[in-house]
Amino acid sequence: MVQPAKPAPPMAPVSVLPAAPWLLAGLLLAISGTLGCDPLVGGECQDGFFADGTECLPILDELSTANGGHPGSGGDGGFTPGSSGGGSGGFGASSGSGGAAGAEQCALPLTQCPAGCVDLDSDFSNCGACGVHCPTELCIDGACIGDPVGHTVIIGMSYLESSASTRRLLGNAVFRSLHSPLRIVDYRDYAVAGASQVVVGAVASEAALRGRSYALSTVGLGGLEEALVDGASDVLLVHDQALAPEGVLAGLGQALAGPIEDFVTGGGTVVVLATDTGSGEMCDFLGASGMLECTGFASMVGQWVINVLPTDTMGNGVPSPLLAKEATAAILTKEGPSPGIAHVFTNETASPVVIHKVTGP
Repeated sequence: MVQPAKPAPPMAPVSVLPAAPWLLAGLLLAISGTLGCDPLVGGECQDGFFADGTECLPILDELSTANGGHPGSGGDGGFTPGSSGGGSGGFGASSGSGGAAGAEQCALPLTQCPAGCVDLDSDFSNCGACGVHCPTELCIDGACIGDPVGHTVIIGMSYLESSASTRRLLGNAVFRSLHSPLRIVDYRDYAVAGASQVVVGAVASEAALRGRSYALSTVGLGGLEEALVDGASDVLLVHDQALAPEGVLAGLGQALAGPIEDFVTGGGTVVVLATDTGSGEMCDFLGASGMLECTGFASMVGQWVINVLPTDTMGNGVPSPLLAKEATAAILTKEGPSPGIAHVFTNETASPVVIHKVTGP
């Protein structure tokens, strides 16, 4: 008599893990060449890529959703991994503030804030209460300590094209503050559209590489002063205003001199991209705004840019020397290196290409 076959034992469930964001980013990098564009013949990049010279590079935070991704079950949203078996939240996009946190109970003395479980006595982004950021990045017993230190970074590059090294440099400047999400005010009224696209793409890529979330707000002159007051922003990013009509930039600098001074004195960071392209009047803007005594620019295309202060936060991790890309210039100024003023990158004759000024006690 034929015995009936025994049923097969049930298979153990198989967990399929989502691909890690950096693996997806690598895949995008691998295929970017096939999706590329050639601006010289009018080609356009596919969605999720930005034009950088003759290349299409992936915008890494396109891997995220507009609201910062989906939170893990029991984990924090945004970049914070889940706990107690919860999954990881999605990457926070430039327009979002990270995914919503999953259900979580904080062990004392930690407190539940939108960013997760924090110690209100020592967390400088949640000092004394959720969302209270210390400009000094020093919180003791729930109170911000010390006087704020502001930063002004002037980069002699317009970013019509970039490299991994120049994107790293821009990331060092923009993401110097540890406030999360970082609040960036972006001014580009007279900038070349292609250069602005590269700048915004570089900021997005650097944010993803550094695990940072941010919110970028593009404003015109009318909204710029308001955006710089009362701690509403952390970074002012001024693009190279190459298309400005003659005489406009000096007036713009005068209008912003007071707000910029107050912003930096209060601990803010100003990043200015300035070259001799277009109207060549970015020197007028820098001088009228009080940021730098600038007398002109010297084109550096095809020359070497040298990182002479790799220990400065602007030079951290940037290889040297690096070949100057299109629209790169040395900045001619009477303000030499001194306490509070660092010439971080220079040309071969020691004229600065990147200047880092520190304002504070």
